[in-house]
Amino acid sequence: MNSKSRLRWVLLPGLLLIVHPSLLWAQDAGDTIIKRGAIHDDLYLAGGNVKILAEVEGDVVAAGGRVTVARLVKGDVIVAGGFIDVTGRVLDDVRATGGFVVLDGQIGGDAIAAGGKVTVAPATTIGGRAWLAGGDVEVAGRVKRGLKAAAGTITISGQVEGDMELVAREIEVLSTARIEGDLTYRSPYEARIDEGAQVGGPVTHTKVELPELPITTIVWTFRIFFFI
Repeated sequence: MNSKSRLRWVLLPGLLLIVHPSLLWAQDAGDTIIKRGAIHDDLYLAGGNVKILAEVEGDVVAAGGRVTVARLVKGDVIVAGGFIDVTGRVLDDVRATGGFVVLDGQIGGDAIAAGGKVTVAPATTIGGRAWLAGGDVEVAGRVKRGLKAAAGTITISGQVEGDMELVAREIEVLSTARIEGDLTYRSPYEARIDEGAQVGGPVTHTKVELPELPITTIVWTFRIFFFI
């Protein structure tokens, strides 16, 4: 098992309750949980496969092997799992941690996500700021109030309406990227910035060494990350 795979599965158990202690008293728990219709309160779920196909008036707090949030949530979404898909509309913030995290919907507030691989899909709009961390981070969507990311590799192909601060061993900014503010990054290497990419502010590179961290160090980094 490589370091990225170990990271995905070491992170999950220790972070389930860090994300939200209310999972200890989940309203529903089981192998497969599917919620439909309308829910006029907060929703707490834990299971092997959790699908939220309901419109939720309050917050969603969920943990599972796979967690899918596919409809309107008027509060926050706080999720942990092996595979996480947020494809619906969230009016407030999203906090997610897992092996694979995909944000593929509309987020009204901030987005905080950490995992083995974190993807902000092309159709995604994040109305606030984004803090992303993981083995691989890909941002193809739109972030309205700035982006901060730390990862092994970072790929930017979307739009950031604000400053962007990155820390990674490898950084690539593709031709479709539109960054309205400054681009500041820390890496052992120069970022690969395509000629077609647009950066509104200055590009600042600080050369640093980023050694491989022990798994326990990474776990505690993510715990602090989510506490903040």
